Amino acid sequence: MTLFVYRLILREESGLLETQGASFREYLRHVPRLVPSLTPRVAAGHQSPRWGQAIIGEAFIWLFGGAVLTFAFTLRFKPVAIMLMVSIAVYFVSALARKYLPAETPRSRSRSSPRSRPSESTR
Repeated sequence: MTLFVYRLILREESGLLETQGASFREYLRHVPRLVPSLTPRVAAGHQSPRWGQAIIGEAFIWLFGGAVLTFAFTLRFKPVAIMLMVSIAVYFVSALARKYLPAETPRSRSRSSPRSRPSESTR
């Protein structure tokens, strides 16, 4: 199995090298291929995480997993059906929100901090 996965990794990396070029080659130099590193090996980005978007994006998977666990423990279909319907509803609501609500920009988040705004004299 490891050899099969390793072969797939090499194939994907060769495709990414063709499309991404030098930036991906630099990434490959710093990041281990199979064994995860306990310390960061790539410099941090300049964007702050958007935890709300991340939680909503993963809610469907967590609720679906909860439904499977509920069925495993109770062997009753009604609570599983309710959780599955809720997970599907969460998925569609989050998809609609991503489609129709404007994306949050770093500038809109920095408005809450008075020090991040330029003063009148620097405008």
